[in-house]
Amino acid sequence: MPRSGRPSKFTPRADRKMLKEVSKTPKMSSRDLQQALATVDVKVHASTIRKRLHKFNLHRRCARRKPLLSKRNTKARLKFARENIDKEQNFWNNVLWTDESKIELFEHQNRGHVWRTPNTAFQENNLIPTVKHGDGSVMVWGCFAAAGPGQLTIIVLEQHVIHHEFYSVS
Repeated sequence: MPRSGRPSKFTPRADRKMLKEVSKTPKMSSRDLQQALATVDVKVHASTIRKRLHKFNLHRRCARRKPLLSKRNTKARLKFARENIDKEQNFWNNVLWTDESKIELFEHQNRGHVWRTPNTAFQENNLIPTVKHGDGSVMVWGCFAAAGPGQLTIIVLEQHVIHHEFYSVS
């Protein structure tokens, strides 16, 4: 018995095309998808595309940011983790972790969005890589250990000389 109501403009071929485009380019907007679907003779509104993607459990989310790491750096981190996984707690009580970070003074207007399914936020193609330089920001250096955080240092670069100020975090 046939269904009541208007037949869907989405054919199985159109669904495959839409899902292929989104998996290939998760940052694609629904308007871009609208143009891509026009190549398979599917003319639908962008909001219809968004509703259809929701049926496939794909939702528009803000892309997560993570530091841009080279393959070499990623391998070095994994090697470190494997070499130190069995260390005793006493060893880690004597380790001081340090790092620098860039803090944005003004929030970026273009956060970037991706179409993704739940639990895929940290897959490579759903991320926006970040780098530690740029305008409108301040560089800080800090440390922490098993006993708690250390001091936070603001790093200022003036004429190739690093100046710093110490702030107590605790």
